Amino acid sequence: MDQITVKLEHPERVNLVFFTDVHLAARAPGRRRSTYGDEILGKLAWASELTTTLRGAGVCGGDVFHVKSPDSKSNATGYVNRVMGVLQSFPQGRVFGVVGNHDITGDNMNTLADQPIGTLMQAGAYHDLGYQSVVFESGDGVRVRVDAFDYLPGDELLAKLQEVGEDNRLEDANVDAMDVHWDERPSHYRVAVLHAFNQPGKSGLMFGMDYALGHEDLEDL
Repeated sequence: MDQITVKLEHPERVNLVFFTDVHLAARAPGRRRSTYGDEILGKLAWASELTTTLRGAGVCGGDVFHVKSPDSKSNATGYVNRVMGVLQSFPQGRVFGVVGNHDITGDNMNTLADQPIGTLMQAGAYHDLGYQSVVFESGDGVRVRVDAFDYLPGDELLAKLQEVGEDNRLEDANVDAMDVHWDERPSHYRVAVLHAFNQPGKSGLMFGMDYALGHEDLEDL
């Protein structure tokens, strides 16, 4: 995967503040109270403040927005602009994350450009880790590489994870023999971010409906 390096302000640690399934909506979904939109946005602002305090980076696991239609009143332009302002308040002026199934229409990644999250990506407020990996580096050179996988059906995602996992093992085995340039330095740690159901044991259908990734199938990747 292509990658960039982001240097953090912390002198000796890489602090990643992870949050997921934000489900932002200008109009309260279901039986939620009418203040839902402001309250969830307030929680996102709190995460920004925490990330700033820790001199780290914000990482999102997807489902930034709740309603899958870009034309919904829940995704009103004014509200999306407010969300953009909060994301830009994070260190580095953005959040790093993946695309969840609620961020696209009909589980189709081709709809991404028309979605609210697509607008945030184009404005630089949301960095799609599924498109470009990031190495976060502390002041003393600790490097953490974050690879991510945007939403896919569970069985397809598992196959992709296994393929990339094998490539990483081969890379780790050969890194000592490489003539490593500055921008290609190996990382001390690796983190994978994905948006998927999961369950103990092996991968398979969860409650007979949705395909879930099994912990046993992931533990060696």
